[in-house]
Amino acid sequence: MKKKTYMMSDYEYATHRIGRISTAMALPLIISVPLLFCVIYHVMPDRSALFQGALKIIPMFYAVGAIEIINYVPMLGAGG
Repeated sequence: MKKKTYMMSDYEYATHRIGRISTAMALPLIISVPLLFCVIYHVMPDRSALFQGALKIIPMFYAVGAIEIINYVPMLGAGG
């Protein structure tokens, strides 16, 4: 079976490029705000406690992601 290729239009390519650039700019900003507060107030979190907390929260994101698929697919339908 032959694999179909999809060619993006000029608009889709430009939108995709703007999205990639804005994401590359937003991620450092999102990370820098908490880091800046930690440096200014000299309150760096304990790395082991931070890692343990992240291990407890990350599985919740997987559960929420699975539940969202179950909830939103019937609401959006085939066209969503």
